[in-house]
Amino acid sequence: MSQPAGASRVETPPAEHASTGQLSDRLTRSVRAERRLAPAEVSTTAEEIGAGALLVVAGVLARNGEEDLQHAAPPVPTKAISSVEIDIATLVEIDIATLKESASR
Repeated sequence: MSQPAGASRVETPPAEHASTGQLSDRLTRSVRAERRLAPAEVSTTAEEIGAGALLVVAGVLARNGEEDLQHAAPPVPTKAISSVEIDIATLVEIDIATLKESASR
């Protein structure tokens, strides 16, 4: 795992010949360094999890939207169709009236 910018782990030589005081000092520095690094690591992990979760949610929404589109009826201009039907019916009535008028002459 990469380290956040500005963070570094404490590198020390092997403790085989170190005194108890030196070991205690190294341990203290190591714990402090880890404490400084922990929030950055948690933040980075949370960002990665957040980005992954966002992608999952986007995928689910896209899939649901795709299914909705597949089950949806195609768009139909119902008002225009209704208007044309009325126009046709009106023209047919006019033609019938005209035919009756012509026949009565």
